[in-house]
Amino acid sequence: MLRIELSPDCHATLKPQPFNSQAFGFSSAQLADVAADNEASAAALLEQVDVAVRERGYRHVVLRIPAYHRVLHAALVRAGYYFAESSISLSLAGLNVRDYSKLAGRVRLVVADSTQLPELVHIASQDFHHGRFLEDPFLDQALARRRHALWLEELAKTGELYAALAGDQLVGFHAEHDLRNGCADLILTGAAQRYSMLAPAIWASALMSLKARDVRTCTTMVSAANLGVLNLYQRLGFRFDETWYGFHRFFDVP
Repeated sequence: MLRIELSPDCHATLKPQPFNSQAFGFSSAQLADVAADNEASAAALLEQVDVAVRERGYRHVVLRIPAYHRVLHAALVRAGYYFAESSISLSLAGLNVRDYSKLAGRVRLVVADSTQLPELVHIASQDFHHGRFLEDPFLDQALARRRHALWLEELAKTGELYAALAGDQLVGFHAEHDLRNGCADLILTGAAQRYSMLAPAIWASALMSLKARDVRTCTTMVSAANLGVLNLYQRLGFRFDETWYGFHRFFDVP
C-alpha cells in the first residue's frame, strides 16, 4: 500500500488487489481516499499515481469517487481513465423495530456448505449482470465472471456466505460482513435466475437473520443500473445515501 500526498487536501492511496490480480491474470490495484481541491492539484496527483503504478507494474487500476466531484471526474478522464460504472450507497436504520417475516415467507438462510458451493458459484458467475467489473465495457466478461465465482468461494471460506433455501431447494445466496456494534455490511445477495420471483423473500430473510443477531443498522452498495434491486431496497425501507462513479484504467506495463 502506498500513500501519495501532495498536500493535506490532495492525496490518494494505491492499494494492491491480490484477489483481482488472481482472477484476471494480471496485476491490479485500487485507488482509495482520493482527494484534490482544484484541477491543477488533481492533475499533479494523478501524474504521481501514474509513476507509482508503472514502478509497481500494475496493469489495471480502479477507483470510485462521489458523483458530485467534478474536478476529479475531469482530471481522471484527461489522465486516461474511463467511466466504467455507477453505484449508489444505501443504509437502513432501526432494523430492530422492523418486521420482514411475512415477506420472508418460507425462505431461510443457512451457512453455505461444500455441497452447495458449486451451485452457488454457478449462480454468481452466470446469473449476475451488475457490478463494478461486470459492467466494465473494456474488461473481458469471462474474467469478470471468473472474479465473481472466485469471490463466492472466498466468502464461503470465511463463513460469510449463506445459502437461501425454499424448502429443500437452493434458490439464491446472501453474504455479509463487518458485524460490529450492531452494524452489518451487505456484500452480495441474489436469487438464481429461475427463482427471481423469490428475491424479495431472500432479502427479507437476510434482514430477519441480522435482526435476530441484534444488528440494527445495515449498509450496502448497489449498481445504479440494477433498477430491480434498487426498487427492492426502497421497498425494504433503505435510504439512498450517495451516488458514486467508478473509473478504471489499463496501463501499458510489461
